Amino acid sequence: MIAFLVGERGGGVGRFLDEIGDDFKVIGIEDLESLEDGSAVVFNGYFPDVDVEKLKFPAFFFFHGLRALSRRKILTGFDINPINIMKLEKFKGWVRKFRDWLAPSFSMAYACKKFYGIEPLVVHLGLDFRKLKKIENSKRERALLWVGRRAWIKGLDRFIKLVDMTGFEGWVVGVEGIDRKNLKFFGRVEDLAGFYSRAYAVVLSSYFESFSITTLEALYYKTPVLTLKSSGGPWEILQMLGLYHYGFENLEDMAWAIKRGIEEVEANLDYFSIKRAKERLKQALRTLVTQTV
Repeated sequence: MIAFLVGERGGGVGRFLDEIGDDFKVIGIEDLESLEDGSAVVFNGYFPDVDVEKLKFPAFFFFHGLRALSRRKILTGFDINPINIMKLEKFKGWVRKFRDWLAPSFSMAYACKKFYGIEPLVVHLGLDFRKLKKIENSKRERALLWVGRRAWIKGLDRFIKLVDMTGFEGWVVGVEGIDRKNLKFFGRVEDLAGFYSRAYAVVLSSYFESFSITTLEALYYKTPVLTLKSSGGPWEILQMLGLYHYGFENLEDMAWAIKRGIEEVEANLDYFSIKRAKERLKQALRTLVTQTV
């Protein structure tokens, strides 16, 4: 039996973990010691109090994002703050004790090698598109949509700059703020499908994403997803789907494309279905567990 150890669930990772619950046992830290003999566990999060080397079963780590890294380190590749350096070294020492590692994209795998000296096995995530709300004949509005949380790495500052450059209205979902003439903050919403289906385009302005469930959701509603080529996961997904023209070198090129005009998109999302994602995950874990025997 393979268990997935999770802490706080949130965002796309939380969605994915919820959807694999029928095929894998999802546990909390309090359940770790009660796992039966012959089990294996996949850590989805940082649990520094767990002595990985003393676990009685194979343990693997799934990198869902960049951990213990400062903004300076991510953007420039170096850091001079001793506190940040200490946090990174502590995490590296802990995570290197696992039998093996997983990453949801080649972009994340490259970052793991660069920052942690680790080469994880890549397993692309997926989404159960059958659970998404179906919307027909929705009218597109002259608005750009940003979906995320209040964290600098999500690039809300870039999105606001892009809105000003294009003259379009900007919709910010997931973060509360003060509205202004061309920018509206909606906070957390129940009907995200309505925003996807009405937006002119979804903008992934993140400085880095390990994957992007938002990209898959938007494409399901035929909404163009625009991102920078430095974004990691979103750009990787677009390339895999042949949507190369939706990746940009900078905000200026993106703004020019928006003002010129962007059409709705038709994408074959079968590879990213939850069924195929589970198959990939099962195969990867079978391989890793077999290697540890």
